[in-house]
Amino acid sequence: CGRLPRPRPGCPCKQFFRRWMVLRSLLSCVVHLQLLAALWLPVAHAIRDDTNLWDNRTFSNLDLRGQKNGTKHVIFIRHAESAGNAKLLGALEMRRWDAFKDGMLTKKGKAATEQKVTGIVDVDMELIKYVLHSDIVLVSPLRRAMATAIIFLAKAKQLLRDADVGDDMTIEIEETVVGHPKNSPDPADDLLPQIRVHADLREKYGSDSDKPGADGKEDPLVYVRKVAQACGEHWFMDEHALDKTYQQIEASYRAEEVRTNGWHPDPGDGYTFAQQIRNFKDFLKGTVQQNVLIVGHNAWSRFAFSSFLPAPGQENIERNMRFGTRKVLPLRNLGIIQAIFDNGFFTSAIVGEGETTKSSKSSKWAILMSRTEALATGVVPAGMYFKQFLVWKVKTITPPSVTHGFFSPHVRLMLTFAASPEGVHTLAWTDKWGAIDDVTGDCIVVTQNHRLDVRQTAREPATFDLYVANKKRFSFITDSESTTLQHLSELMPSYGTLTLLVK
Repeated sequence: CGRLPRPRPGCPCKQFFRRWMVLRSLLSCVVHLQLLAALWLPVAHAIRDDTNLWDNRTFSNLDLRGQKNGTKHVIFIRHAESAGNAKLLGALEMRRWDAFKDGMLTKKGKAATEQKVTGIVDVDMELIKYVLHSDIVLVSPLRRAMATAIIFLAKAKQLLRDADVGDDMTIEIEETVVGHPKNSPDPADDLLPQIRVHADLREKYGSDSDKPGADGKEDPLVYVRKVAQACGEHWFMDEHALDKTYQQIEASYRAEEVRTNGWHPDPGDGYTFAQQIRNFKDFLKGTVQQNVLIVGHNAWSRFAFSSFLPAPGQENIERNMRFGTRKVLPLRNLGIIQAIFDNGFFTSAIVGEGETTKSSKSSKWAILMSRTEALATGVVPAGMYFKQFLVWKVKTITPPSVTHGFFSPHVRLMLTFAASPEGVHTLAWTDKWGAIDDVTGDCIVVTQNHRLDVRQTAREPATFDLYVANKKRFSFITDSESTTLQHLSELMPSYGTLTLLVK
């Protein structure tokens, strides 16, 4: 089929024959390309699975109306894929080996943000309206979070502007447009909520990826302004459409940079990070706004919602209590949590199906920051108690190069003193981020013949030896200016003895 007899030499149809052969080759290429596309499509979907595109579920499971006075409805969104998330591919795309430092969004991350909003609009228009009617948007000072917030809000407004949404929302959208709502420049910020950068939404400090402006190459706000201009030009035919939104980000970013003296302290361990999040919750408690949108990070959400995120498999609430930490499935990029915040505590939080990772291999440890929240959700036994401290454990073997500053002679640990409802007292420790190394070896059950003996051996810095049944376990150092000494003095009568140096 489709074959022609080869013309004889000198035949006038020779030219036609050559053209037919070229056309047949082109048709063959098209067929092969279509076949490759069909084979590649499932692979492409698998590769981009972490964009977590919205499916045909309605997410608004929380009642957004009729809340108690003083309670707040919080929507938390994790940022889109950044150069740091993409690792080698991110470095190649940005053409910089250090692209992970306060990384910008990748092309995939920007596209996924648009697709996420589009997916939500298709199945849950009320949630998008609620986002655009937030009383305030609070965002981390890292590039990837600020850019995600701008793209998410701008795309949401553009879709609602172009949709036949009816009721008062259509009137509000049309009032912000000069001329026809689909074809004219649009001052988008007139309908976007107030937005503010807050330093206590920073990610835990694991590397320079988590320090605002860490690359030192360009002011982060230059990048944010470019994103705002691109969104304004693309969706509202005016690069200045989001100027007001950018100006709010710029002013609050500069104010927070000054307030924190250059983004200090670095949340470089779980104890400091947890305190940073508690500070944010105190701020949130004191705000008058009731409908709050937060754009932040993976570890921040993992710690802040540690009592609510799903666990990978069967929950061990006894272990959670003893170590004061819990293993959870973290949010994907652009994962969403809807929560109720009341009087300084999250009282409920809903994580939609597919918003977190699925594999137990991708699960992460998260410190249980709030005993109240942990008890309310049942992730620890009812009636239990625990108290946590950060200490510096003295290494048993110190590398010779420690004197040259290459290695620290200490390793940070989180100590957790816990008590069960039955009166069983335990002391357990994890690494500085709450990860458990040895469930059995790193936990001491206190009994009458197996009590703790903590002996101070130096005053500056405050150094202690920990003994159990007259056997030394390790030495540790604590900040003499902190409240740790006071808490130890209060706790130790239930666990053993505390011997302090005489002044």
